[in-house]
Amino acid sequence: MLGEPSFYAAALPVPKDGSVLEIGCGAGLIALTAAKRGAAKVLATDISPAAVANCKANAASCGLANVVTARLSDVFSAVAADEHFDLIFWNFPAVDAPRDEYDPLECSVFDPGYQSIGRYLRDAGGHLSPGGRALFGFSDVVGNGALLEQRAAEAGASLSVYQTREYSNGVRVKMLEITYH
Repeated sequence: MLGEPSFYAAALPVPKDGSVLEIGCGAGLIALTAAKRGAAKVLATDISPAAVANCKANAASCGLANVVTARLSDVFSAVAADEHFDLIFWNFPAVDAPRDEYDPLECSVFDPGYQSIGRYLRDAGGHLSPGGRALFGFSDVVGNGALLEQRAAEAGASLSVYQTREYSNGVRVKMLEITYH
């Protein structure tokens, strides 16, 4: 995953006693960190069954299974319309390349035409609690900034840099905040 997950975990503005939704949880580092930092409820989703199982196992082994729930989901497909969160986050590698639609691993890395990202940008606002925030991890190294901005505009949203980290090799990753018009 491009963009150090620990950077995102540390930078997230976790709402104390609030709710967090992490899309694309992988092993659950960010979801578990949010729970440890005081979130009362964390929903972690992933398109990969192995990632969901791994996140559940990690939550149990950390004693956080009462706070962290993991579900198999393609973006918001397993999130009910009436579920709302104080914070929604996705660190997607944002590689605009073809993929095998039946391979969960490829679907977790490649997003041709940013179709999944477009759904995230479009639907995240409908799952925010009043005053909630939607954030997105992104790097220009593998990501297409112009296409991302286009998908945001189509979703009636704008993106602003919430926080960045630059590495010694010149790679810079960003946490972007989504604002809806």
